[in-house]
Amino acid sequence: MISISPGHYGPRTGASGFIDEVTEAIKVSKEVAKTLRAANIQTNYIEDNVNKSQSKNIPWLIAQHNKTSRQIDVSIHFNASGGTHDRGIGTETLIYSGNNQDTAAAITDAISRVSGLKNRAVKIRKDIGILKGTNKPCYLIEVCFVNSRTDVDLYRKHFNAICQAIAAELAKAVGKILTVNTTAAVKSEGVRTLDINSPSLNELAKSILDSKAQREIIVNYAIAEGMHKSWLEKLENRTITNDEILVLSAAAVVNANK
Repeated sequence: MISISPGHYGPRTGASGFIDEVTEAIKVSKEVAKTLRAANIQTNYIEDNVNKSQSKNIPWLIAQHNKTSRQIDVSIHFNASGGTHDRGIGTETLIYSGNNQDTAAAITDAISRVSGLKNRAVKIRKDIGILKGTNKPCYLIEVCFVNSRTDVDLYRKHFNAICQAIAAELAKAVGKILTVNTTAAVKSEGVRTLDINSPSLNELAKSILDSKAQREIIVNYAIAEGMHKSWLEKLENRTITNDEILVLSAAAVVNANK
């Protein structure tokens, strides 16, 4: 149902800075593919270990994607700008046309939400080979900027959460719900994913947590019921976790009914 590939054709053939684009794109692509397959979602992983130039790499990737059976295509990249920076630059998703705007926005929003990376939104690009050449909707995900120290630190800290977020939105794009059994599972960055075994409750939780407006309602309600105002600042800075949102909602209900 999904075909995913890292951009370019091997380490040091893409952008480089505090990290190497292709090395990290391979890691993300493989982790997302593994997560989707674990959820029984058919996923084709494509990696160019054949070509030695960009002029051959792009047509090869397009051909490999187009020969697979799938509903959507995904190309994983890391961005770069001039020089190196301590400031955060962010994450974005590129698409060929506005027809795929909602899914692209959901991917970018999800990455930003779980990592704290600045949300650079969706960009329509008519000049990128894989977006033009694939015959299914294609999403080119620029995870973060390799020349931003802040971006790289956030990416490394939240690698698992970022891959999980990407996989969940891709699953949704092909009409599936990504339900992962996380009983007693603690991710390396210290953020526990939700342990919900009921598919309907999992989807309800996801719909609430994916909505900026609903997250804001929960935080404001919790503050009104006595929680500290700093939680609103965490929400605005995108540093609040899903677990914290849910605990705040539970605490607010308890406080309101004392």
